[in-house]
Amino acid sequence: MTSATTAYAFAGTEHTSRQLAAIQAYLDELTMRRILELDLPPGGLCWEIGAGSGSIATWLAHDVVPYGQVTATDLDISRLTPAGNLQVYRADITADPPPAGGPWDLIHARLVTQASSTARAHPG
Repeated sequence: MTSATTAYAFAGTEHTSRQLAAIQAYLDELTMRRILELDLPPGGLCWEIGAGSGSIATWLAHDVVPYGQVTATDLDISRLTPAGNLQVYRADITADPPPAGGPWDLIHARLVTQASSTARAHPG
């Protein structure tokens, strides 16, 4: 999956790795608890939008749906590594169609609009 160049607020900056590590440290435990409450089937299909460094996608593939499939998408896939039941695609959710593989048992997106330099707050 590819699309025209999209502005990505944190791509290529010196702060990207630190920011992703901070997000993981702050939110991964909560995210994992919430996902475990869903009781996904071991052969489930998951799509992670804005996978960042891949901590949740990797965990899903290894521990939650080990016999299923996890598709991780992000504008910057340089920190993502496909392996086993984890597929990685560069994708822009504002322009690209969903990846093949659904229907999904879980679609996970965390802080996706905050990473877009085109996201704007609207008063009201």
